[in-house]
Amino acid sequence: MTKEKIKELAYRLYAYLVDHQLAGDTRIYFGFSKTKNGYALQSYKPNNVTYTYTKIKVGTKEYPVYLISDINPNDYFDYNGNYISVSTEGPLYDVLNYGYDKKTETDLRNMFEEYGLYYELGNAWNFSLYEV
Repeated sequence: MTKEKIKELAYRLYAYLVDHQLAGDTRIYFGFSKTKNGYALQSYKPNNVTYTYTKIKVGTKEYPVYLISDINPNDYFDYNGNYISVSTEGPLYDVLNYGYDKKTETDLRNMFEEYGLYYELGNAWNFSLYEV
C-alpha cells in the first residue's frame, strides 16, 4: 500500500461520509506511523492543532475540509493500524455501533476491500484499517 493509495482512500472515505451526512464529529487520520506524525481530515474547525482549510478533489467533486498536519492517532487512542484510523462521536458512531444502517456498513466494507483492507473497532468511538 503506497502513501498515495492511503491518501486516496482517506479522501474517498471523507467524501463518502460527507455525501451521506456522516462526517460530523469524525476525524480521519492517514500518513502516520508509530513514530511519525501524519495528517487528518475533518469537517469542523479543529482546536489546538495546525490546520489548513482547503478543498480536496474526489472524482469530479470538490469537498471543503480542515486538513490537520503533524498529528498522530497514537496520541489520542490505543488501537491503530498502519494505514488509516478514524475517531468518531457523530452519526458514523451510531452506524458502526448500533447496526441500523446495513447499506453504509456494506459500502464501507466494500470500499476498504478494494484496497485489500478491513476495518476493526478499537473502542466504540474509533476504528482502524488492517490488511485482509
